[in-house]
Amino acid sequence: MATSGNYRQFFVIDGRTFGHVMDPRTGRPVNNRIVSVSVLAATCMTADGLATALMVMGPQKGVKLVDRLEGVECLVVVRQRDGRFDG
Repeated sequence: MATSGNYRQFFVIDGRTFGHVMDPRTGRPVNNRIVSVSVLAATCMTADGLATALMVMGPQKGVKLVDRLEGVECLVVVRQRDGRFDG
């Protein structure tokens, strides 16, 4: 099991939060309201790689990928616009 998230390592500029997980497509911090992703897989290396990838992919695409992988489960925690957390 592994967890990746922006809940501990982040900074705020002008009221906007920037996390440390980078989107390789843009070279900028991910901006999809995901707070954390936990993945359960056969190996920690697989879980760790998937957790970070799911952070970048976003909740819908990430869960869709995990649904296709045998023996892999995930929990994606998303901060809603009103500040609530959904998982």
